[in-house]
Amino acid sequence: MGIAQKPKQPRAIRLCIDMRLPNKAIRRECHITPTMDDIITDVNGSKWFSKIDLNAGYHQLQLSEESRYIITFSTHLELWRYKRLNFGISSAAEVFQNTIREMLSGLSAGGETCALVYVAPGGPALLQLSDSEVAGCSGICDFDWTKNTSKFVAKIRNGVEVRKCRPNCQAFPSGSLELSEVTPEDTGDYRVEAWLRNQGIRLFSRCFRLQVQEPVSVPAVNYTCRPNASVQLSCSVENGTDPTYSWSLDETPSWTPTKGTLRGYQSVLRHVTCSARNEISEQRSDPTDITCPDPVSVPEVTFKCSSKGTVQLFCRVANGTDLSFSWTVNGTEEDKRTSPLEIPIGNEFIEVNCTARNQISESASKRTNITCMVAVSEPEVKATCDPNGNVRLICVLANGTAPSYSWSVNWTQQTASGQELTIDASVMLTATCTASNMISQRKSKPVNVTCTGGGACECRSRCILWSSLVGAGLLILIALPLVIDCLYPVPR
Repeated sequence: MGIAQKPKQPRAIRLCIDMRLPNKAIRRECHITPTMDDIITDVNGSKWFSKIDLNAGYHQLQLSEESRYIITFSTHLELWRYKRLNFGISSAAEVFQNTIREMLSGLSAGGETCALVYVAPGGPALLQLSDSEVAGCSGICDFDWTKNTSKFVAKIRNGVEVRKCRPNCQAFPSGSLELSEVTPEDTGDYRVEAWLRNQGIRLFSRCFRLQVQEPVSVPAVNYTCRPNASVQLSCSVENGTDPTYSWSLDETPSWTPTKGTLRGYQSVLRHVTCSARNEISEQRSDPTDITCPDPVSVPEVTFKCSSKGTVQLFCRVANGTDLSFSWTVNGTEEDKRTSPLEIPIGNEFIEVNCTARNQISESASKRTNITCMVAVSEPEVKATCDPNGNVRLICVLANGTAPSYSWSVNWTQQTASGQELTIDASVMLTATCTASNMISQRKSKPVNVTCTGGGACECRSRCILWSSLVGAGLLILIALPLVIDCLYPVPR
């Protein structure tokens, strides 16, 4: 790229780009420029004239995205490319001229408008003069047919077609023209000029705008639900030229033509049909039932701890249908996308939030800190006697969060609760302890205890055994002399 100063504008610059290589990749299109005679004939009889400023006219034409890469150029900084038609492209003049021609198509110097003629591909197209025009020219007129102001179509001299552009068009002595087996390339403005025979005087001209349209195919209804309880409907066809659309909602027709989109209806629509039409055909879609889900409200996280060392997480919403869920635990997204979600948990806190979504909306909960209790282990009863014959019972746990205790003595539930219990143990008693929290409950094994005056706590069976042994020994010592005396009398 080079930069040069404009000769007549010292403060303006001109970008100079070498387009020789890009021009090799560009396919040029044909454009027949009207001659001066054509223009003079067309403006004959006109009184008012106007002009248009086409300065920077090329830059009014935007290039398609797939064409812009062809005209990429380099600078000392980086690569750039044009987004609009630039000077130096080999086909720029033809593209610009054709664009101007299409914009001015149908406009004539005398204010004449073109009669619209629509036809399907492969069908015949009759460009017919009116009865008054045919009657006024009967036997005295010659006719010239052209397309898009410059392209020759046919000539009629002395009531005979002396020249035609192709085999499938036929000119009649009355001045009318018939095209058979038309194709999209036949689309354009056809003009016939009637000349007074052998006089060179133009009597009139007529313009016909021929449009070859593909028939529309059966339309399909698509819809998109929106968070504001509305639905956007779209109607589309695979084939068809310049279709317009109309709708029928719940068997009520709404024949306002649209571009295929309707918005703002309630979240439930039934029996929606769409009609697509152009000038040569019309098709109607099958009835479509439409149902949209309710928008999702802000979810709330609830949980339930279990004795297995796990916690169940629930993502609850007040409103919303067709829901799916996702979870984040301590900043990490969980693979499972269900509610409830069961995960392991220890003594520590975990930070949880959930997201609920459906087809039209999505909402996330606040972050929730969760902790669960540890299940209680099997308790063990320990006893300590005091000098007064009372026993101090202690319920000991290896594990358990926030336990509560209850006691049973001699199979009778005690009103007192707590980890410790003091009770009279002058006689033998049987004690059990129960420990529980919100997720578990365990009971100890029964323990038989009694206390002596010395403060020792012994088992009742052991006390009875020793008492029996001592009593039996004393009995034997006392009774033994008497037995011996009876069996063996002492001699006198």
